[in-house]
Amino acid sequence: MIEVKVDNCERMPIQELQPFQRNLKNLSEESYAQLRDSIKTEGFVAPIFVWGNKILDGHQRLRVIEREGWNIDGGVPVVKIKAKNEQDAARTLLAIASSYGRTDGEGLAEMAAHYKIDLLEMPQIDLPN
Repeated sequence: MIEVKVDNCERMPIQELQPFQRNLKNLSEESYAQLRDSIKTEGFVAPIFVWGNKILDGHQRLRVIEREGWNIDGGVPVVKIKAKNEQDAARTLLAIASSYGRTDGEGLAEMAAHYKIDLLEMPQIDLPN
């Protein structure tokens, strides 16, 4: 059983969710292993973004959950996104999937020191060197 660390979200059973983003993102075997280890160690830490029952963001996390045969008691946490139609939903997906900010190495080191986190104990997290 995977721990869910998201609070105050609606839940949906995985089997009710449908893919939407087509082949927008890929996941290498190395990245899959990192994501798998992160979910296994840290739990399910971010909600799935959906439009109706269509997944806008969270495909890779769900792929790992399903492929590993893990159970999420009560369903996955979801955030429902409003969209007028499929094109509007696709535009929202692209906005969600875009990475505007980048993790700053110096800022990361300062944060880890402040909260006393040993980043070497978290090899499953994909962070800058």
